[in-house]
Amino acid sequence: MIRFPWGKRAILAAGALLLAAGVASCGGGGKADVTDRPIDDTVLGTMAVYEVDLPGDFAGFVKIEGSGFKNNEQSAQENFDPVDELQDLERFAQEREYVRRYGPEADGSTSAGAINFVSAVRLFKDASGAAAYLEDELADTEGSVGKEAAGVTIDAVKRLKVGGIGDKAAGVKITMTVAGEGSERPEYETRVFFRRGRLLVDLAAIRRDDIDFKSELETLARSLDERIEIVLKEEPAVSPAPAASPTPEASPTPAQ
Repeated sequence: MIRFPWGKRAILAAGALLLAAGVASCGGGGKADVTDRPIDDTVLGTMAVYEVDLPGDFAGFVKIEGSGFKNNEQSAQENFDPVDELQDLERFAQEREYVRRYGPEADGSTSAGAINFVSAVRLFKDASGAAAYLEDELADTEGSVGKEAAGVTIDAVKRLKVGGIGDKAAGVKITMTVAGEGSERPEYETRVFFRRGRLLVDLAAIRRDDIDFKSELETLARSLDERIEIVLKEEPAVSPAPAASPTPEASPTPAQ
């Protein structure tokens, strides 16, 4: 179970603020879509992995450069194909992204296997856009085999079976070759995605060793899905308490 750095009361208070702003409950005969309401930066920032939640030998890693809120231009620059990615983000109407990147401390010991851990949550205009983007991202990832960018060549992509998380879940295992100073080294990236309404969560573990890390990411993803339900549920258990609300990094200025 993921722990809440500010305590569950503060998280529930953040959810209560949404109702205080006059957000209406979702209608319909099926399960309500808890994401069908305004989601501000404070709330979006609670939906990514914290240092205390990092699994396995990623425990002890710290937040590094590249973390924070991203507009679409900034979000696309971190993709293997930035031009195509920006077109996709605009086509599927992503509103913004929040990312936490983790790596070893500069003066700390490094793991024999773990390199970096990335937790991202994307907010789209609607659930259909989030669903379409997920399918497109999976197809683009599979289509990247044999391509090279910034010294990284994608050697293989394998789909992973992931289920029972959110409205839709999926995973991939990526094998790549990274060019260094006069040498090359293999790296392995395991990614697990899940969608909840118009939110898309992406967890990525980058390693030196080719081990099966899917189960750790699935466990983390299930706990994040529970967090989303707690933050955005229709009937928060506490009254709004602005002073107790979390304050993630400020939103970025638009890219020039």
